[in-house]
Amino acid sequence: MKFFSGKPEQASTGSFGSPAAGGGQTPLYDLLETMVKSIVDHPEEVEINELAGQASIFYEMRVHPNDVGKVIGREGRIINAMRTILKAAGGREQRQVELKLLSEE
Repeated sequence: MKFFSGKPEQASTGSFGSPAAGGGQTPLYDLLETMVKSIVDHPEEVEINELAGQASIFYEMRVHPNDVGKVIGREGRIINAMRTILKAAGGREQRQVELKLLSEE
């Protein structure tokens, strides 16, 4: 399965609390940012990287180690719900959306 089609057209990094996070981001980025910010205890330590191709968007997310469980939820229900919402919103733009939670090891 080929995920990205061609060269990435946009690569951006943002984190909550930084002035760069509010400008120039896609509506899907803003949606993800709002969802995550509302459930974590340390929103200032959330980082979201967005890699956008022609037909797909890939999000990598890092959160404070104490917030990982809140983002994942019981049996992965929270993060799976976020993925479902992002995929539905991305479908409106004919784009495939993937979300990955990166952990500090």
